[in-house]
Amino acid sequence: MQLNNDVKNNIESGLSLDKKTAELINAVFRGRGGELNTVVQSVYRSLFFGKSGDTITAEIFIEIALSETEHFYLLNSLMQCAYNSCRALSTPVGVNFYKENISSNMTIEKILLDAIADEMLSISAYNDAINKICDKKVLEVIEKIKESEQHHLALLQNRLKEIKNKKRKNQ
Repeated sequence: MQLNNDVKNNIESGLSLDKKTAELINAVFRGRGGELNTVVQSVYRSLFFGKSGDTITAEIFIEIALSETEHFYLLNSLMQCAYNSCRALSTPVGVNFYKENISSNMTIEKILLDAIADEMLSISAYNDAINKICDKKVLEVIEKIKESEQHHLALLQNRLKEIKNKKRKNQ
């Protein structure tokens, strides 16, 4: 799901963010559910599934990684607006990576369940931000990203259901 150019233009038109809004954007930008972390995890998961021969799931994770990269770009642009226009945050934003190990001991279902939990965490963070942000342009960006996260969640849930059904039929 590619975000439309109007959303990108809203960011590039020079938003001025207050400190509260900048901190809310920062919360969805960083951490376990943060966009950069999700990009890395999705690429890793895609490689894992690709090597195991499950190209359908691998492609789902690459689609998610590309979408999350766009989210990262948009959120990074919002953070730059905060720094450039009002110095809303006093220090540069760091990224806290969540380290996930996918080992041969993990089941495919467990990996997908972890990815589903990550998407749900992101959606929750975006809902929290939406309930607290007043700027209409910023809200439009966050709402579009949240819609994309909901699409990712549906893709993962559907794939998990397909895998479970196939497993039942093979038993």
